[in-house]
Amino acid sequence: MFYSVVQQNEVKLVKFLKVPQCTTGYFITPSCAQAFLDASEKMILPVDVFIRNTYLHRQAIYGLDPAPVKPGGDKHSTIGCRKQKMMQPQVRMKKLITRLYSSFLCALVNIVSR
Repeated sequence: MFYSVVQQNEVKLVKFLKVPQCTTGYFITPSCAQAFLDASEKMILPVDVFIRNTYLHRQAIYGLDPAPVKPGGDKHSTIGCRKQKMMQPQVRMKKLITRLYSSFLCALVNIVSR
């Protein structure tokens, strides 16, 4: 989910409302890099999860459409293909609540950064 901010010829600068999966490249400003450093003194998440959770670093995420960098070849990610284990109802509920809370906080960052 994104909306267009600026268009130049065939390329649009877009602001992501939900940061997409399978990001293959990053461009960041020095001030954004500093915000990432300040928010990641102790790194407890994979980098892509850290970036996706904008409430952790309070930086809006922008991209280009069409994307200048795309996955190449016939290689596919194995992350999304993991078998789902049957979880206890308490664990499923905790995951759902965590996901909803995270989505809410990310939405707040997007609203504030307009």
